[in-house]
Amino acid sequence: MGPAAILGASTLAAASPAAAALPWPWKEIDPASIQERAYQSAWSKNACMYGTVEAVLGTLADRYGAPYNAFPIEAALYGSGGIAGLGSVCGALNGCGLLFGLFAKNHDDLFTLCKEVFAWYENASLPVYQPKGPKVEMSVVQTVAHSNLCQVSTGLWLKATGNKLRTPQHFERCNRLVADVAAQAVTLLNRHS
Repeated sequence: MGPAAILGASTLAAASPAAAALPWPWKEIDPASIQERAYQSAWSKNACMYGTVEAVLGTLADRYGAPYNAFPIEAALYGSGGIAGLGSVCGALNGCGLLFGLFAKNHDDLFTLCKEVFAWYENASLPVYQPKGPKVEMSVVQTVAHSNLCQVSTGLWLKATGNKLRTPQHFERCNRLVADVAAQAVTLLNRHS
């Protein structure tokens, strides 16, 4: 693709209503109101980052339309399992970073929000969320990750429970965790807006 094609594409994107200027306006959401949606969204694609982003942007899109309905939420699928299953940064946290990038007023606020959600995640006993109708019936053991890495968080939970990676039990645990993380992202955005 030549420079003209690239410039043409950026001109199109700038003229498109989908390319609303950032930051987007934040509309307050009750954190508890999106947890079930986050859990179900994560299960729908077995995708933690997608579940976090879809719960927040999907709720805003349903209530207010544009610009929230213009974001291609499926672009967040890459973050699953610590980015493409590699176990790096937790996908739910990666989703928070993306969301904060859409709504933060400036660079300092963006970094503050990211640091706050990461510190909370690293020290919280998770998961807490109890779904209305769990996909997998099980008692979920809570663990403290002391890390923002998927492989550390998941590995500690697997060791504590004796469960195996990429099983229904593993996905149940992570999808409940997505509900907790999405609620925390909304809590922080409510506070910072």
